[in-house]
Amino acid sequence: MAATHTMDGPWVDAGLTGPNPRISGGPLRLVKCEGVVIALMPAWLDDEHEEAHANARIVAAAPDLLEALKRCRFDSLNMTMDDMRFIRAAIAKATGEAL
Repeated sequence: MAATHTMDGPWVDAGLTGPNPRISGGPLRLVKCEGVVIALMPAWLDDEHEEAHANARIVAAAPDLLEALKRCRFDSLNMTMDDMRFIRAAIAKATGEAL
């Protein structure tokens, strides 16, 4: 089985770029880790900006959501309060909601 490599720093929604004629012709929503672009979503139409923002939040939250699932262990009786706080924070990051 091949080894999995991940970017260890936080994944963040880095916002919109200006028009990018080489990729989409319009602005792009970026997700970065330690300054490196790891994902981009085209957002050239007004109604696509919110969808691109939502997609960027999900991508940026992916490592936290995976860690939250690992902490769950599908056995809530063994979860700590730290586990619960981490899980809530991962969900908030993915949905864009406040804790």
